Amino acid sequence: MNKLMQDLTWIAATLLLLCPPSLASLGGSADSIESDRSAMVATRKALAPSAQGTPYTVSILDSGAVTVREYISTATGKVFAVTWEGLTRPDLAKLLGSHYQEYQSEAKKSRSLGRRRASVVQTDGLVVESSGHMRSQRGRAYLPGEIPPGVDIGEIK
Repeated sequence: MNKLMQDLTWIAATLLLLCPPSLASLGGSADSIESDRSAMVATRKALAPSAQGTPYTVSILDSGAVTVREYISTATGKVFAVTWEGLTRPDLAKLLGSHYQEYQSEAKKSRSLGRRRASVVQTDGLVVESSGHMRSQRGRAYLPGEIPPGVDIGEIK
């Protein structure tokens, strides 16, 4: 029985490594927002319809410590922006998904220039803005090339 448990544990660990998590991270599909909710141990508030004619919807996840809004293009079904506000900063690796390495690389460059805390990290394809202090964090990240036509980035809060 002990050998069987070891084999099953090894198989489960291998499958977890081979199967990337399906998150509704920046640039990801709206179909997998439930994975974000589960990872955050959050409740999902109703999908907030935008003003009539606005080409996106907003999914709101609230963990009690942080509220995350994921902005989903109605045309493509992809998350083009995320915002957060709360006591702590959410796991940016999960929220930024495949864009996290790009963010981390640019943030590291800012720190090497003597800036202790970069409040804006910007590349051609990604913008991450964050601010706050202990127990009060907020920010947003978006993909400039994925913003639906007619949407003012000021709407993303």
